[in-house]
Amino acid sequence: MKEIQDLFYKIQEIKKKQRDIRIMVGDALKQSKAYQDVRQEWNKVRDQKKDIERNVKSEYEKELTKLDDLKIDLESELEEFSDAALDQIMKGKVVKVRDSKNISYDVFVKASFKKSDEQET
Repeated sequence: MKEIQDLFYKIQEIKKKQRDIRIMVGDALKQSKAYQDVRQEWNKVRDQKKDIERNVKSEYEKELTKLDDLKIDLESELEEFSDAALDQIMKGKVVKVRDSKNISYDVFVKASFKKSDEQET
């Protein structure tokens, strides 16, 4: 099995190659007159869409406030749900849940990394 640091370097290398290709394609699009014309038209249509959405949202302000409250409630419940599942896993128990249609769900744990403030010298 490869070392984690080697895998990390490989991932960084692939991301750099992707970024370089995206920049190259983006530069080519910027030089295309047809693309620029379509993009300008798209911006006009997008602005019209935003105006329509703004008008509709003003009519449903109360419902949208409720939607925001539900989003906060859901985030809180999901965090509690995740904490409870991890607690059960740490105790060596098998964790499964079923929905209202009797479909079974297994726990899926994923490790991810974020930059740390710690710098090696």
